[in-house]
Amino acid sequence: MTHEEVIGLDDVGRWKEALETLPHGWAHTWESCHANYLSTNQRTFLYRGETQGSRVVCPIAERLIDEHVDIVTPSGFSGFVGTGEWHDFPQRFRDFARSRGYVCGYIALNPLYGDASYVDPDEIYPNTYVYVLDMTVGLDVLHDRLSRNRRRELRAWSPGMHDLDRARLREFLFTHYGAFMERRGAAPQYRYDARTLEAICASGNVLMFGAESNGCVEAVRVVGYTPYGADDLFLVSTDEGSRHAAGLAWSAMHRLTELGVPTYNLGGGVTPGDAVAQAKERFRPARLPLNGLKQVYDRQAYDELCRRYGQRRDVHPGYFPPYRTTHGAPVRAIP
Repeated sequence: MTHEEVIGLDDVGRWKEALETLPHGWAHTWESCHANYLSTNQRTFLYRGETQGSRVVCPIAERLIDEHVDIVTPSGFSGFVGTGEWHDFPQRFRDFARSRGYVCGYIALNPLYGDASYVDPDEIYPNTYVYVLDMTVGLDVLHDRLSRNRRRELRAWSPGMHDLDRARLREFLFTHYGAFMERRGAAPQYRYDARTLEAICASGNVLMFGAESNGCVEAVRVVGYTPYGADDLFLVSTDEGSRHAAGLAWSAMHRLTELGVPTYNLGGGVTPGDAVAQAKERFRPARLPLNGLKQVYDRQAYDELCRRYGQRRDVHPGYFPPYRTTHGAPVRAIP
């Protein structure tokens, strides 16, 4: 027998119980989804499906557009995770989405977790890449793998000297986050308000690393983690503080090694091979594809929304769903 349910943000205990024993990332956690909700105000829940010993979960956010609703995975690297194979799950999830009246959905797929049976290959579309470090090899091996320039850059860096008081780092984030995201041209979903920043800073499964000069904080790196892996959430810096980016990542690697976290996802570039991606490649991580599912559940409503907003109706290329583009241009990603 198959059982499906949705677990709301108001039920922290059941959310966490549903994730128990499932390899998952920070973006699957209640802490991450609740923090995102505080900025988006989008109804967010954890989908949970079970059948014959298999369990699949995925965080979902509902988005209103006119009289319709579509769905998306909240910001971060989440997607379907579960125990064992479930070969008819793709159809099961589409039926679930149709039963709730959704127009379409974009489901990000974390390359580190999940099972191939949870997705229909015909619905998978490439996005970009993420760069992931295997922390189980140890710091000595990780250091030996660094590019020559990266090793030179870190020669004078001592992680212990740059772990600053969390209250100071929080104050820096609240002061500089908005202007930093504005300078970077961040997409709306990354322009967190104060409530989201406060929730992230207060999370027990978030690490913060800072660097200072002349007594002033210049940069802060924020990392979310679970027992199964860590994700870079964001780096905020002054113009001068950008020089600390690599050192703060190295500090994070030290702490994650101490915690026994097996992987560290550095994120990706805005486009493959850009300057952001090249900077991460200097750590010599594995480059893994970051794909997504583009699913249409109600073709009539989907076509009507595309027509209403003057957008193409095909699913394959570009931003999805196309009717949510801004003046026909895709929302920009942030490094």
